Amino acid sequence: NLKQQKIRREQFSAVPLSVPDFTSSQNGSVLRGGGTSDPGQSVALNMDGLQADRQAQMQVMNQEDAYIQERAEAMQNIEQTIVELGGIFKQLAVMVKEQEEQVIR
Repeated sequence: NLKQQKIRREQFSAVPLSVPDFTSSQNGSVLRGGGTSDPGQSVALNMDGLQADRQAQMQVMNQEDAYIQERAEAMQNIEQTIVELGGIFKQLAVMVKEQEEQVIR
């Protein structure tokens, strides 16, 4: 279990979030006037890079959500185990009390 946690921690801390670079463009910026020189000409923006970045971010978010869900389930299991141990100790206390009464007689 500790090995799995270490692997998950390394996996999620090693994934860099990619940020698109809007400053470098082969044709210049459309907004800065470095794109087309004809004002009547339509402009097409390439959204493939943004789409890939968005998909990568969604994948990272899904992995993080899965990790958080696994951690929540592990914590619920720990809580359930603690409750069970509490019940066992209560039963043990009752048994000790009964033995004490028999020893005194």
